[in-house]
Amino acid sequence: MHGAVVHTDRPLRYQCSYCEKMFHHRRDKNIHERTHTGERPYSCGYCGKGFTQSQALTIHIRTHTGERPYTCTICGKDFRDSSALRKHEFMKHTSTGAPVAYHGLNDLVLMSIPSAVSTEQLQQMPPSFP
Repeated sequence: MHGAVVHTDRPLRYQCSYCEKMFHHRRDKNIHERTHTGERPYSCGYCGKGFTQSQALTIHIRTHTGERPYTCTICGKDFRDSSALRKHEFMKHTSTGAPVAYHGLNDLVLMSIPSAVSTEQLQQMPPSFP
């Protein structure tokens, strides 16, 4: 989504050899082409599972080592990767750091709740909200 929104003025120079998809960078095209070829050049030394990107392997290895280098500054919970931490912070904490009381809310609903809404008000909202 980032590229589609931020860099619309840049030409798409690289086309996938297998489909019509276009990319700004050769690296992105090469990674995408692995979805067609099945190539997984990065393998886990613990279990042998293969990955198309080195970063995915790095995160996977943490399931074996137990490493959780990303910590929530609000509640102290640890995570294997930064995206899991960001999701946790978004889903579990409001902008003031108070826990979100109604865990059935999806991302879009959470974004639409004003930061002035209290935890007590969230608890009183019906499951069908909004």
